[in-house]
Amino acid sequence: MMGVTHATSGAALWIATTGVLPYLDTGIHPLPASAVLAGSIITAGAALLPDLDHHSATIAHSVPLVGRTIAAIANNVGGGHRQGFHAPLMLVGVWFLASWMSRWQWDIGEFTVAAGAGLTALALCSFGVKARRYVSSWAKAWAVGLAYAALVLAMSPQGPSWLPLAVTMGYAVHLVGDILTTGGLPVLWPITIRPPRWVRRTPVLSAVWRPGGHVAVPLLGDAGSRREKVLGVLMSTYVSFGVVAETCRMFGL
Repeated sequence: MMGVTHATSGAALWIATTGVLPYLDTGIHPLPASAVLAGSIITAGAALLPDLDHHSATIAHSVPLVGRTIAAIANNVGGGHRQGFHAPLMLVGVWFLASWMSRWQWDIGEFTVAAGAGLTALALCSFGVKARRYVSSWAKAWAVGLAYAALVLAMSPQGPSWLPLAVTMGYAVHLVGDILTTGGLPVLWPITIRPPRWVRRTPVLSAVWRPGGHVAVPLLGDAGSRREKVLGVLMSTYVSFGVVAETCRMFGL
């Protein structure tokens, strides 16, 4: 799945979960509209994180030289693209890392700054707006990210409590998106179980259990397919509607 679709799916999932579910008799306490809007940007950016292991991914171009270096390290550590960083097991690490970042604070004189939450918001907002092509350059993306991080910290000086959830949901929806393409995911990583010969010779089964051991439910076909683009348009429309609705709610309309 392409980066723009991943980012859109992250925002759509957050809006659907926090902006809609609380009103469907689920018993979930609704977040303020400002948190729904802010979280959608965090989740959109987090939905790009698994592709950190690819040299041409959006994040790899975020900072000259540094981005590609980090991508190369991630590729080696994870064992290649769509390996360790695309494993469901990684969600546990993402949750704990995001939880730690949300609690990391700096004491500056009499003030305490939620540094971890601010840096997370800065990075993920920059990734999200660039992937969604809201800005034309990375310089503008980081400028928007900096303003967004300041706004998030102004609304939640101790850091938003929903940050770990937003980051983990964004990461998870990326994995769901990729398993819907022909490439699939290493669902049992670090264990690799390759299909036997008779599976590789069976048309439907070979598409689900890939020769390299990945598992796929290729409803969207190849990454960047027409089906993916249609899904992206539908999700983008939903996100636009959700943003307008939550903005109206924030102003009491």
